[in-house]
Amino acid sequence: MSGDDHRITRTSYDAGAEAFRERTRDRSRVGPYVDLFADALDRTGRVLDAGCGPGHDRVLLEDRGLHVISMDLSHSMLTLARETSAGPLVQGDLRALPFRGPVDGVWANASLLHVPREFAPAAVGRMVAALRPHGALLVTLKKGEGQGVMDPTYQGMGPRWFTYWDDAGLDALLRDAGCTIQTAFTNPSSRGGNDHDWLVRLARRSA
Repeated sequence: MSGDDHRITRTSYDAGAEAFRERTRDRSRVGPYVDLFADALDRTGRVLDAGCGPGHDRVLLEDRGLHVISMDLSHSMLTLARETSAGPLVQGDLRALPFRGPVDGVWANASLLHVPREFAPAAVGRMVAALRPHGALLVTLKKGEGQGVMDPTYQGMGPRWFTYWDDAGLDALLRDAGCTIQTAFTNPSSRGGNDHDWLVRLARRSA
């Protein structure tokens, strides 16, 4: 994402933050991912919630004993996240992660999908660089092909950038960044129809 594409996505999340929070309160499908991630860290440690949105996942992570630093591109989303916890908040872009760590884990649930494919290697590389040796990275992305500004009406939001991935592409992205993939599966869409399934990966920094 660059120039106007970046601005469009941030503007849509700033304007639609309240509506997005209300429509995404049900985290029942995310809970198993959180357990997988927390177990990989022995349910302790400091983690970065990279693309925290309104803070829903931050609460789940903290409930499992993790100490969470939350980051998002949208100021409005961070304002809502402040209501969920007194933990640290950082405004920033995944393409130029304003955070060096080290942390025990990075949680990137439904956030890298807004990063254009050409910037994804650098974004993931910075996440991995922020990890302690053998730290854990949890990534979820929408399965599919192509990228671009789309979904102008979903959940009351304006247009946003989406990048879709297949299994081979995501696995190569993580391995090239210096990760060993520990768990890999696809979670079918909760809405069915033509909606996208979700790719889920738990990986560790190799060294």
